[in-house]
Amino acid sequence: MLIVTNRIQVNEGFEDRFERRGEQVEREQIPGRIYFALLKSDERGVYVNMSMWESREAFQAWRGSDAFKRSHSDGPPDGAVAGRPQLTVAEVIYSEGSITT
Repeated sequence: MLIVTNRIQVNEGFEDRFERRGEQVEREQIPGRIYFALLKSDERGVYVNMSMWESREAFQAWRGSDAFKRSHSDGPPDGAVAGRPQLTVAEVIYSEGSITT
């Protein structure tokens, strides 16, 4: 199993638009994706996209897919995001419990 996080710093005044966009974009069913969540940090303006994947291959297949292109074609408006998102890809070594929505 693979967990992918993408930390994004959203500038003040763009938070509501960012949250609404995240809700719309990520509703699509994607083969191999087990779970997706948009997290709002306690740190002002910091959001984390978190997804769980059956395998690294499933994640890589999505990154090369039309669904990936669609989800990234309409990026946030100019000035909405500070800096570059910070992507982390990690293979699960040990886990306990289950994810519920």
